[in-house]
Amino acid sequence: MESAKTKIHLTQNELKIFAAASMLIDHIGAELLPQLRILRILGRFAFPLFAYFIFEGCHYTHSKGKYFANLFGLGLICVAVYYIYSGELYGNVLITFSLSCCIIFSIKYLREKIENGNTTDQIFASALTCVSVPVSCAICRLITVDYGFFGVMLPVFPEIFRSIPQNKLSPRIMSVTGLTVGLILLSFSLRGTQYFSLLTIPLLALYDGTRGKHRLKYFFYIFYPAHLLIIGLVSMLIG
Repeated sequence: MESAKTKIHLTQNELKIFAAASMLIDHIGAELLPQLRILRILGRFAFPLFAYFIFEGCHYTHSKGKYFANLFGLGLICVAVYYIYSGELYGNVLITFSLSCCIIFSIKYLREKIENGNTTDQIFASALTCVSVPVSCAICRLITVDYGFFGVMLPVFPEIFRSIPQNKLSPRIMSVTGLTVGLILLSFSLRGTQYFSLLTIPLLALYDGTRGKHRLKYFFYIFYPAHLLIIGLVSMLIG
């Protein structure tokens, strides 16, 4: 009897662990081994994967305020530490994603008011959504924000595409399509090794939509500043 074929699938936890490993490799390449370009190429998976899960987090969270506060609060701590270390004001990737959350939440608020709100609420929600994008763009111009404005918009594109009325394609396919469009724009903006980030799309095609067995949420919150601190200390020791 022929054995049944096993369908390959990846959980959110597995993809996030892969993204964390990719980020670690990328930052080692940037800070410790800049001569090894392959490390920067292998690091191109991290940002798109985390961007997609920021979109999902915004979509499924039960507390928008807490979700934003966790990202932005940790991001500010990292900004402060980096400023003390280098004297430069730098918007790390958590600041990038905090701006993404503001835009996504404003879009969701607008959709909610269009469906259930009165005219005044709809006007206010429309204004809020329209303002959130140029304000984010202005912030990216005022200070250096990781991955720039197109990086801020990367988690937003899945939200926009997922909202397009259609009957043939699933929300998952639409959201990954949105991320693909965002990645193409980001790659044209940053060029170089960023084009390799498009290799993330086949990985997301294997995503099964489940979290996985364990709750690793706070592991990833801790991992980001912890690995930067360790790499920074090593850089100082060998510098």
